Amino acid sequence: MIKGAVFDMDGLMFDSERLVYESWQKLMDENGYEYDLGFFKTTIGLRTDESEKVFHGAYGEDFDYTKFKALSRKMFFDRIQREGIPIKK
Repeated sequence: MIKGAVFDMDGLMFDSERLVYESWQKLMDENGYEYDLGFFKTTIGLRTDESEKVFHGAYGEDFDYTKFKALSRKMFFDRIQREGIPIKK
């Protein structure tokens, strides 16, 4: 007997990946780092520690991934608070 179900709507029903990408793009632009959609796609689905390694490989060990991730999350949630989250068709 099935007692429950889990629905992964993030990135499937909600267009959250676009908002995450736009947050990172703005943050990286403001701080003088080259960043694009291709790089972003290499980090989709990675655990935090794996993603941090990718960023350090691209931007050096001095890149403060923890700080940038916290800033991008704040930008992401602030935008959702203001505008809502887009639904995919």
